[in-house]
Amino acid sequence: MGDKGYVGPQDDTHSLTRVTPKRGILSQQDQVRNTSIDRERVAVEQFLGRISRLWTTMARTWRWEHGHFDTDFRIACLLTNEHISTTELDPEDGDFYNQLLHSFVSAAEQRRQKRTASARISRHIRKVHRLTCSVLTWLSGRPMILNTRSNDLTCPVHTE
Repeated sequence: MGDKGYVGPQDDTHSLTRVTPKRGILSQQDQVRNTSIDRERVAVEQFLGRISRLWTTMARTWRWEHGHFDTDFRIACLLTNEHISTTELDPEDGDFYNQLLHSFVSAAEQRRQKRTASARISRHIRKVHRLTCSVLTWLSGRPMILNTRSNDLTCPVHTE
C-alpha cells in the first residue's frame, strides 16, 4: 500500500510505500498504480469508518491508559472484523469516516480562528494600554508606568 501524503520517516511504517507525487502527465504505469492505491484506500477508509462507528473511543482522542492502546486497538480491530464477517463494508462506512475527518479539521480550524482572534484582542489591549499611559504622562507631566499584569486600563503614577 502507498500513501501520497505521508511525509514521516521511512522506518515509521515498514509496509507503507512512499509515493512522491510527480508533476505533469503521469505514465500509464503510474496511473494504474494510483488506481490500485485508491481502491485500497477506499477499503481502509471504510474499515476505519466502521471501527469508528462501532467503538467511539477509536473515533476520538485516546484518553485512556496509553500503555494499553495497542492491545485495545487490536481488540477493536478483531471485533470489527467479526462484525464485517456478518455485515459487509459499504460506502456509508467510508462516508462516516470522511465526515469524522472533516469534523476534526473543522474543529482545528475553529480553534485556530479563536486563537487568532484572542491574539488580535490582546494586541489591541496592549496598544490601548500604551496609548493611555502616553496620554496620561503627557497630561500630567509625570511619568506613568504600565501594569502589564492587570487587564484594566489604569496606569498608576510612578513614584520617585
